[in-house]
Amino acid sequence: MRGDSLEGQVRALLHALDPEPDREGLVRTPERVARALAFLTRGYEEDPRRVINGALFTEDYSEMIVLKDIDFYSLCEHHILPFFGKAHVAYLPDRHIVGLSKLARLVEVFARRLQVQERMTSQIANTTSISCSTRTIVRSRGKPLIKVISLSRSSGEVPAAGSSINRIFGLAHSAIATSSWRFWP
Repeated sequence: MRGDSLEGQVRALLHALDPEPDREGLVRTPERVARALAFLTRGYEEDPRRVINGALFTEDYSEMIVLKDIDFYSLCEHHILPFFGKAHVAYLPDRHIVGLSKLARLVEVFARRLQVQERMTSQIANTTSISCSTRTIVRSRGKPLIKVISLSRSSGEVPAAGSSINRIFGLAHSAIATSSWRFWP
């Protein structure tokens, strides 16, 4: 991402939005926004498969391993506004286990991109399944800020979007929008 180009775009946006775009409080805003967006989209610069490589360990263990409540923060590709929540990753090891911190790191790599929650969840599941040769389930539950903002004017509660991806028992990848775990026989 080119910082200078992005700063110029933010400056043009400020001129379009604000009647006083050159006031003191906005002078360094283009630079700050460029840095923030670089941070929030740094997942494009990382190869998700490399996150797991080196953290696979041979172990004769076949029980399900679950890492719950992994915080994630991402940007919705439709509005460039945050969505955030928790992800849960579960897998059935096949003679190899992966370091749990690597699963949390994988969630972060995919969250730090312009995303939709369903794709992010699918990418985490697919990368884990392929890199670890495992059967993987990923569930994410998040709240998009645009829903919080638009519903804040009403007395309604903000619904949490949920999605799960199932690659269990050798079946093809499937994506289902749901707020609960789904297992395929």
